[in-house]
Amino acid sequence: MRAFANAIEARDEFTRWHSTRVADISRRIARKLDLSERNVQLVYWAATVHDVGKIGIPEQILKKKDPLNIDEIRIIRQHPQIGASILYPIGAFKELIPIIQHHHERFDGTGYPDGLKGAAIPFLSRIVTAADAFEAMTSDRCYRKAYSCDKVLYKLQRNASTQFDPVVVDAVTELAASNELGEYGRVLDYVI
Repeated sequence: MRAFANAIEARDEFTRWHSTRVADISRRIARKLDLSERNVQLVYWAATVHDVGKIGIPEQILKKKDPLNIDEIRIIRQHPQIGASILYPIGAFKELIPIIQHHHERFDGTGYPDGLKGAAIPFLSRIVTAADAFEAMTSDRCYRKAYSCDKVLYKLQRNASTQFDPVVVDAVTELAASNELGEYGRVLDYVI
């Protein structure tokens, strides 16, 4: 699994270690939510390889500094399904595939690839979704600088019940407030 994560991270210096950080944040969220150790491990490994499908996305789209056009968005949105198809033949990944395939679903049903809504989205996918967004926003990217933890928490809370599961957002907020997000939760002045 680490080899798959390394393969995608090797393509882009700005996302190097992204999957490792998303996996760590996902594990912290799962533990905060008192999930079983089995589910903690499942979400950790799913988050480790959640972007493996980006192997099938052209480099010029992955590294583009300007906003993506409609066709490029359509292509990038294929990565969860590409990832699922890459992992499908490997029996050991069977439980991870639905988590990976649905990590871009939105709580209100407007996400992709299947437009799943609320409880229809695998709960571990909902954790990876929030962890992925938190890590992406608190990291420098080729197209913008990292946001402060305060700003990220505000964005997560503002989008609870639309993009994110509110239960998961509450767990992220509590982790940040108690400094349990370590380096990811830098510059936390207050929790909205």
